[in-house]
Amino acid sequence: MALTLSLLPNDLKEVIEQDYNNNPYTSGTSLSLQEVLTIASLISEFKPQRTLEIGLAHGGSAAAIIASKKYFDIKDIHCAIDPYQKTHSDSRGLDVIEKLGLSNLLDWVEDWSEKYLPKVVETGIYFDFILIDGGHGLGQAMVDAYFADRLLQVGGFIAIDDIYMKTTAESIKYLVKECKYEIVNCQPNLRNLIRFPKISARLGISYATDLLSKSVDALVVMRKTQEYYGGY
Repeated sequence: MALTLSLLPNDLKEVIEQDYNNNPYTSGTSLSLQEVLTIASLISEFKPQRTLEIGLAHGGSAAAIIASKKYFDIKDIHCAIDPYQKTHSDSRGLDVIEKLGLSNLLDWVEDWSEKYLPKVVETGIYFDFILIDGGHGLGQAMVDAYFADRLLQVGGFIAIDDIYMKTTAESIKYLVKECKYEIVNCQPNLRNLIRFPKISARLGISYATDLLSKSVDALVVMRKTQEYYGGY
């Protein structure tokens, strides 16, 4: 499956670029502009209704998701889980969303994903798109991937950032190899191909081959192809 940025309407693309470039906190700590444009392109093509983000941080990705949903009149409010928004991030993500006039379209959950996501599973609510950019320890990465899969509709999408970390790589391998997720072709940039020797040495040739030719910067998008029952 291929996802192309040409699917993104020019006026929406300009809004996202302006919001991103005017966000004083995006540099060095948030998803890159190409990554958020890729997520916006996914929303443009597939119109996911229920969206969830693990890790609000400085608001760059949330702003793009909310702006895209607003553009296509998708009325379900975007949910972002971040227990450290006030303590570690000084409420910067919330401030950015407020300045953009999008606060009414964001449901911020001040809780740990490992505590909150199992509660959502019990409600029977499912999502169509989930972005994982929370804790990067192995346990956290695997827990987030596990519950994201439990909460995602078949045919829905998971995007994971920081794919070159060993811990994150393990969570991606779990979704692709065990849960049978399909990696979406997101028009990689030249920088990813230049990284191939280094990444293949660190994470394995198979991993580098599968991801670097389809991911954008440090973001991979995967589609759920079937329901996985944990080996039972």
